[in-house]
Amino acid sequence: TQARQLYDRLHREARDIFTAPPCTYKLKGSEGLLEVSRTVLRRVYLLAFFYRMEREPRYLARLWEELAQAAQFLDWHPEHFLDTAEMTHAFAIAYDWLYPFWTEAQRQGLRQALRDKGLAPGLAAYRGGTRFVWWVQDNSNWNAVCNSGMGLGALALAADEPALAGEVLQGVQRSLPLALGALAPDGGYPEGPLYWSYATFYTTLMLASLENMGLGDGGLMSSPGLADTGFFPLYLTSPRGGLFNFADSPEHLPWTAQLNWLARTFRQPVFAWSGIGKGRLHPLHLLWRPDQELDPHSAGLPLDRYFKGVEVATFRSSWLDPQGIFVGF
Repeated sequence: TQARQLYDRLHREARDIFTAPPCTYKLKGSEGLLEVSRTVLRRVYLLAFFYRMEREPRYLARLWEELAQAAQFLDWHPEHFLDTAEMTHAFAIAYDWLYPFWTEAQRQGLRQALRDKGLAPGLAAYRGGTRFVWWVQDNSNWNAVCNSGMGLGALALAADEPALAGEVLQGVQRSLPLALGALAPDGGYPEGPLYWSYATFYTTLMLASLENMGLGDGGLMSSPGLADTGFFPLYLTSPRGGLFNFADSPEHLPWTAQLNWLARTFRQPVFAWSGIGKGRLHPLHLLWRPDQELDPHSAGLPLDRYFKGVEVATFRSSWLDPQGIFVGF
């Protein structure tokens, strides 16, 4: 089955991690620590997922090597706050998904790193007292990613650090609506499909976590355009699978697991259509896999669509013919 194929491909990638050394603190040009944070995050998801699935001890041991080293970094480079947000996300997932399997000493180490290197600089940004605060007042992908990373960290520590976590979550609730506002009124995204992919991946993680914990979303789920935003990559994908890659965007979406969540949450199985392209495989593709996938032709979708919020329109002669005509502007 398709699920089995996805599982096997992720499994091979997870096993490759055993031959790679843990990440080191290495800044890279204007991106700072971002590549390192993303590598740690990827390894956390893969190793934690397969430990939970197979209970093979070496997954847990290798993951602890990774986390122990990242916990000792001087900082998580808050000057480029995406770096801090993605590393906070990594530690939040590792702490929460594997909580019963860590020793108390390991839990304490993870909590300290999350508190001091993740949530503390985030809280300083929400309080407005740092030089890297701008994303709190912005409506770009930075807002979505940084707020969601901080929110995931706060949710992971809600029971252990209630005062700190509570204030961070209040900051998220004030700031994240700005990012969601970029999807209004019809789900289009002004920064193009790449940053749509990045921003909505993080936003859905935050929304899914609030839902799973039984916490209110403060109205975030009813943000204008959110329920329709799965149509944006669907209509921007050509019959041959490439994107209408306007703005700063590649030809294919890098983050796509959120399409499965959007399909399930808003009862739109067409969002999970494999013709959109699944980007880089992720364990969440399996965990969020909907019961049904529907192609746009079978769903009866019109061939053309206009996203008036971002002044983007696409036209096609067919949904399923790879030789069909496609125009986007």
